[in-house]
Amino acid sequence: MKNVNLPFGKTDVGLIYKVERRKETDLLEKRILSSNGIRQGRHDFVEDEKVQKIKDCDYIVCTKIGTKFQRVIEVHGVSVIEYQGDIKTVLEKLRKYLLLTRQER
Repeated sequence: MKNVNLPFGKTDVGLIYKVERRKETDLLEKRILSSNGIRQGRHDFVEDEKVQKIKDCDYIVCTKIGTKFQRVIEVHGVSVIEYQGDIKTVLEKLRKYLLLTRQER
């Protein structure tokens, strides 16, 4: 759990971090995103449950996400960052972005 290496649909566990402009990034929790839902075709119940489990976040980071679920997630005010690599690197880039844009979410 040191790298971002899965698309949203294949992710069973989400690491929830608190990212602030002028502070260290803290791991808050490890959240189970998998489900026992019944698959109903390409866009299915399982994915909708995942969206419900992360809609309280400001950003999600994954290697890839489908257009449908990106739109659903963004309706909840969550921004999607597609990235592959070291988690610490992407969190530091996000912290610097927040500092440059003066955003605090």
